[in-house]
Amino acid sequence: LSANAATQNSWNFKNSNFKKLGTIKSSTTVDGLGLMATSSKNMKVKAESVTVDGTAYTYCLALSGTGTPSYRSVKVPVSGSDTIKVVLRSSGSSTRNLIVADSNGKKLGTIAANKTASLGTYSYSGSKGYIYLYSENSGINIYKVQVDSKAAHHLVLHQIAISMKLTLRM
Repeated sequence: LSANAATQNSWNFKNSNFKKLGTIKSSTTVDGLGLMATSSKNMKVKAESVTVDGTAYTYCLALSGTGTPSYRSVKVPVSGSDTIKVVLRSSGSSTRNLIVADSNGKKLGTIAANKTASLGTYSYSGSKGYIYLYSENSGINIYKVQVDSKAAHHLVLHQIAISMKLTLRM
């Protein structure tokens, strides 16, 4: 027997574990979310206030330029059947693309980063592991990342069912 269980993980950059980071010059993991950076391709958590759909956000991760899975990217854990939700905006005057890539760097899709902050989504279906979010070209500010998973979790109920049948027969 199996049961479907939905789970949700979210990371808001206003949380103290993120906002204390400041400039990120090497890859680090915070609460299960990977922040990929190098000394020459760094990112920054900074104060910046926006409101999206009635929710106020006060800090963002500034990607600070074009990225790859190795730098200026966010490494997000996925279960295999997920909706990735990102509150983001372009740090410039034009719309930019946030790339969604698999762990091999293969581009799976994009999420638009508009001039004004908005919620963007991407439906992921693939292997359990990680996906990467990074800018295709120039800076993008990310306020929150959320993963809604719809993975099926298998339960060991068949043993209970078998023992119940045996008990009922006796």
